[in-house]
Amino acid sequence: MKIKLLLVPSLLTIIIILIIWFIYPNYTNGTDGVKENYAKLKMEREKLDQLEKKIQNVNALAAEIERKSTEKDTLFNYMPESLKEEEIIDNLNFLASASSLVVSNISVSLPKKTVEDTPITSAGTGIVALNPSGSAADSELPIAAPVPKPKELEVKFSVVGNYAAIKDLVAKIYRFKRYNDVFTAEIKRATTSEGSASGDSLQANLVLNFEFYPKSKEITDVDNAIFSKGNFDMAVIDKIRELTNVDVLKMQIDASGKENPFLP
Repeated sequence: MKIKLLLVPSLLTIIIILIIWFIYPNYTNGTDGVKENYAKLKMEREKLDQLEKKIQNVNALAAEIERKSTEKDTLFNYMPESLKEEEIIDNLNFLASASSLVVSNISVSLPKKTVEDTPITSAGTGIVALNPSGSAADSELPIAAPVPKPKELEVKFSVVGNYAAIKDLVAKIYRFKRYNDVFTAEIKRATTSEGSASGDSLQANLVLNFEFYPKSKEITDVDNAIFSKGNFDMAVIDKIRELTNVDVLKMQIDASGKENPFLP
């Protein structure tokens, strides 16, 4: 009986020792114990749930784009994905002619490569890039895709005509259904080839900036707020429609061609 009474405290002592020296360190050691791994697993599950929700929202956004094709066309006409410089030249010529103006010059300057076209690297950012072995790497590794920005297409446009016609042209350009802005405008008296004044005709020299937004090939920000919602904010489309009413004429190219393109 006395042995039994002594055995119980001894077993309890042994169990406590095992818990302290063997079980508890495996349960939590501050780095990779059961407790820490469970916390990591919980965080990864939360990330997975958020990712699945974002995937559902992306599918909803894609469906909305297909459903609202008219709104999509309005936006992509206003801010296209490519230069479309021929379309700009064709439309400016048409608008000038519709305002009874004579085009004396039109030229397009293609955009230059900017800093946004170069991937951001780890050099000088204070961010340590790791190589596959897990140690710090000295080489410059891409850490994020650059945020895409609109590119500008500069157009120099000169026309000759009276003041009212020039005003009418500028108003049409302002309400043109493709994003642009008048960077500079110079109006002076028009002259003949001999250098004398040409009646009441004026010459307007305009420098216009047209923007386009190339499609990005990189995912720039998976945490963007748009992926946390299942619909687009269409207020910008309404604003475009409110401010613009001059249609962008689409170029019609005759596939068969003509023997003399200058004949009607």
